[in-house]
Amino acid sequence: MSRTIIAAAAAAVVVLSLTACSPGAHSGAAGSSRPHPGASRTASATPTATRTPAPTSTATAAPVARLSTSPGDELLTFSGTGRSTDGSVVAVTFTVHAPVAWNTPAGTSTLAALRAAGSALALIPADDLRDTAWDSANAASLAVVDYSATMVRGSWHPGEQVEIDLGPGTSEVALASSGLSVDTGWWTMTGPGSGHFVIAFKNYDGSTPDPSNWGNSLQIYGLGAPRVTGGTPASYQFHDCRIDITPLARRSSYVAGWFTPTADYCSAGVGD
Repeated sequence: MSRTIIAAAAAAVVVLSLTACSPGAHSGAAGSSRPHPGASRTASATPTATRTPAPTSTATAAPVARLSTSPGDELLTFSGTGRSTDGSVVAVTFTVHAPVAWNTPAGTSTLAALRAAGSALALIPADDLRDTAWDSANAASLAVVDYSATMVRGSWHPGEQVEIDLGPGTSEVALASSGLSVDTGWWTMTGPGSGHFVIAFKNYDGSTPDPSNWGNSLQIYGLGAPRVTGGTPASYQFHDCRIDITPLARRSSYVAGWFTPTADYCSAGVGD
């Protein structure tokens, strides 16, 4: 064999050897999604992000802090106009929304809103709808009440408090107590303003909440006799009060038996 042929053969072997050793020529390295086996041996290498599943959190999300109301859930609106001996006039109105069971997402949302707002309780301290143990023991449903007192003429009569009657009277919490006061366990308005209450309906017929049974209980809605502080004589007199009951509320058969306000009696509801 000539040296030319031997040299050519040797050169071919060298070329093939170098080509086989080149990383880019490995048929499986470029086409495989698997990391190179040597990657795990270097300190700078990191795992592929898509290969490590994110840890699943088992923590329960905190309830949304929002009073639970929705368009069209109004049960009734009570309104009245008070006229003072000093010529001032105040218009008062409040709207009761449909109750929700305390242990539903809507109920826990309302309770969270009360906790977040620094709410205040009237009536008996032991009857606190913000306490879920009380809610559970009484199979409670919770209803939001929107209220406002607006001066139509003049200024609020000094020292005057106007009682506001909010239905069942089992537990009543104000979202914020600005412009309000508690007198002998009942909420009274001490000036113009607006805000929200939450009231509780007990289920006397079962051990679980039943919001649809809200009308089957003793309850009074209205504006009570004015009260005074500091020896100031009572001033506001409420006449021509009215209650507007929605079709939603009339689904309760008990509403048909309610009494309604008269020209000189600013209350409505059922009971004594």
